[in-house]
Amino acid sequence: MAGTGPIGLSIGGPVVIFDCNGVLVASEPIASAVLANTFRSVGVPLTAEEEARQFHGRRSENIFAAVELATKKRLPSGFRATVAAEMLVRLRNELRPLAYAAHALTWVRGPKAVASSSSLDRIRASLDVTGLLRFFEPRLFSASNIDRGKPAPDLFLTWPTGYRSSRKSASWSRIRRLVLPPPPPQG
Repeated sequence: MAGTGPIGLSIGGPVVIFDCNGVLVASEPIASAVLANTFRSVGVPLTAEEEARQFHGRRSENIFAAVELATKKRLPSGFRATVAAEMLVRLRNELRPLAYAAHALTWVRGPKAVASSSSLDRIRASLDVTGLLRFFEPRLFSASNIDRGKPAPDLFLTWPTGYRSSRKSASWSRIRRLVLPPPPPQG
């Protein structure tokens, strides 16, 4: 049954939710380089390869907390803003979509969404610079808006404003996509 979703989106069936990094765009190598360079600038010896191995797919807040715990020192004030600003600059200059992503998206019928551990600014910039934003806007969801990020499934099982899908009705594919039923009608 067709209805209107929690933020006024027309929803006539399942929504296909894609992870962004590694599924639509190849931003992880850029993110690893930015994080490693920024950590080294404050005295934390971390290579891009080590960052990718230890923190792949994790929220920035979780990465920062893990580094503070391991080094037993707080990151400088403004560190998070520096990382975010440098990340956006590098993404805008270097990011490209994964091969055939746009072509494949034209074949996926119905509403599509992106759910990522990245911030909404990073998600939007990544999709905009690669020409993929048109397939998803305004259905962009960030783990920064929920309590538990990946690897917990909360990001993919929570609709904006709290709509949820049971695990029984969700199915994962190898490209980290989740098909959810439409939310219950409001009223």
